[in-house]
Amino acid sequence: MATPFFKQWLDMGQASLENLRKLTETNTANMNDALHYQITNADLTQLIKASIQSTQQLSEINSAAFHNLFRNQLNMMQTNISAPALQEWTNMMNKLTQNFMQQQAGLFTDCSHVFNSYLADLQKVHTVEEMSSLQLDLYNNLEEKVKNNSSHHIDLLSTLKAEMNTWAEKNLSHSA
Repeated sequence: MATPFFKQWLDMGQASLENLRKLTETNTANMNDALHYQITNADLTQLIKASIQSTQQLSEINSAAFHNLFRNQLNMMQTNISAPALQEWTNMMNKLTQNFMQQQAGLFTDCSHVFNSYLADLQKVHTVEEMSSLQLDLYNNLEEKVKNNSSHHIDLLSTLKAEMNTWAEKNLSHSA
C-alpha cells in the first residue's frame, strides 16, 4: 500500500533535517579533531571549502529529491493543491536550504577566525599557565560559536515549523 502523499513529504522533511543534524555533528566533530593536530591555514581553508561544497551538494540532493517526489506524486494523484501553494512550498524549502548553508558557512568562518587568533596568540605564550589559559579561551570561544550556531538552527527550524503548519492549514484543510 502506498504511503499517503503528505506523510511522504513529512518523512522527506524529517530525513533532511536528520541529514542536516548529522552534517552539523560531523562538522563539529571534525573541527574538534582538527584542534588536536597541527593545522595550517591551508588545511583550514581546505576544510572550509570541503564543508561548503558538501553543504551545497546536500542542498542540491535534497532539492532534487523534493522535486522528484513532488512530480511523481502529482502524476499519480489528483490533488487540489494549486500552483501558488506549490510555489510557496518550494520557496519555504529553498529558504531553509539557503539559511542553513549561510549558517554553516558562518560557523566555519567564525571558527577559522577563532583558530587564527589562537595561532597568532600562541606565538606570544611563554609559560604553561599562559598556554593553558590560551587553550581554555580557544575551547570556550569555539563552544560559544557552536552554541550560537545551534541556537540559530533551532530558530530556523521553529520558524519553518510554524510556516509549514500555516501552509498545511491553508492548503490542505480541504483534503481532510
